[in-house]
Amino acid sequence: MVAKCYEEFIRLSPLDPCILFHEGGHWREITETTMTRCSNEDSPYQLLYGKSHIYEEVLGSKFRISADAFFQVNTEAAEVLYHTVRELCLAKEEDTVLDVCCGTGVIGIILSSKVKKVIGIEVIEQAVKDANHNASLNGVLNCEPFRPTVAIPVDMFPHTTHCELVLVFER
Repeated sequence: MVAKCYEEFIRLSPLDPCILFHEGGHWREITETTMTRCSNEDSPYQLLYGKSHIYEEVLGSKFRISADAFFQVNTEAAEVLYHTVRELCLAKEEDTVLDVCCGTGVIGIILSSKVKKVIGIEVIEQAVKDANHNASLNGVLNCEPFRPTVAIPVDMFPHTTHCELVLVFER
């Protein structure tokens, strides 16, 4: 219902759409969210116009990004961050890196050439799909993202903002 109202509003708008950045325009992308904690799996997105993914390049690698997936939006600052992570990583060729909250797999893919294996952990299903796609897109064979089948928060210290998290994985 909300998506249909947005679509009608945009179609009636006198403002031009932004299809290519260098050509200008106003309407580029609208993501409608609610305050409930639901994902694309619980309430599938409805694409009104354009592509379902965007692509970014970071440190020479290309990444597909879905609406549900996490990705650092300031690419220049992200490159500084990821370059620093790669430089400070003390892992050896025989090591396995655990990339917790891996999102689209950027850190794991960037570190993949330094280690034997990268295991990514991510709760957002679409981000895991993006991470798999991105590993393949960049010719990386030693990255394997996982999505837990169960994630249960346990608040052992209610007087703090911290919470423990129990995760169950299945292959």
